[in-house]
Amino acid sequence: MFLTGEFAKIARISKRTLQYYDDIGLLKPIHTDPQTGYRYYSSKQLPQLNRIIALKELGLTLQQIARMLEGNVSDQEIRGMLLLQKAELEKKLLGDLDRFRRIETRLQAQPGDYPDVVLKSIPELEILSINHICVNPGDVFRFIATLQQQLPSKVDNNHLGSLVTLVKADDFNLDNIDVELGFLVEGAVPSTITLDNGVTLATRKLPAHTMATSVYLGHLGGSHVAYGAVGTWIETNDYQLVGQQREVFIELPRRVDEIVLEVQFPVEKRAPITIAR
Repeated sequence: MFLTGEFAKIARISKRTLQYYDDIGLLKPIHTDPQTGYRYYSSKQLPQLNRIIALKELGLTLQQIARMLEGNVSDQEIRGMLLLQKAELEKKLLGDLDRFRRIETRLQAQPGDYPDVVLKSIPELEILSINHICVNPGDVFRFIATLQQQLPSKVDNNHLGSLVTLVKADDFNLDNIDVELGFLVEGAVPSTITLDNGVTLATRKLPAHTMATSVYLGHLGGSHVAYGAVGTWIETNDYQLVGQQREVFIELPRRVDEIVLEVQFPVEKRAPITIAR
């Protein structure tokens, strides 16, 4: 048996916390000396203490923990709750990291650092695509990964080309991105394809356009640099926007911090502005 201080060292917990758990009946000492009042704990109590600490880390109150322990919640159930909590924390951390990178790139971006802009004539194209609302930029990549994993079993990869994304909403929102994701069709593919997870993609045509384009390499959070480059070029060269922008991934994205994409904005020459005198 161990005195409170000794057991606290072994359990990596404070004496005060052990005493409090005793006071509220959450973890009682295995023995209390009636003459000295010294409290003694056993190493056999470590699993119970670990369960209490794990449940507390999950955000449960001590009262809730007491009720759960009385109900003999299994280690497997606790482990399941821990895995859910872990997934939520990882999602939050990834979201915070993406947000930090976006802030950093916006603060560092200067007009002189913009990539080159090229005017291209893009013919009519066919894509195999699906509409999807992504809760954040990271969700876009998770959904793309799902498509990349499941599509090869349904269609010949040689008949699909670059990945194209089209943001549908006029009011862009990073927290709920209304986007169309698709692959350029370069061979015979069915008009619709349903994946094993129930997601259905369909073919459609993208109209021909003259495009102001800029290539971006780096983290997804910095792609606004290419957008800024195109916007500056459009204004400087007296063009105007005439349709929906596209993002064409020159290489299929494997990681959110290693993307190579071409931003494309459909444009036409702006009519001269006549100022009345």
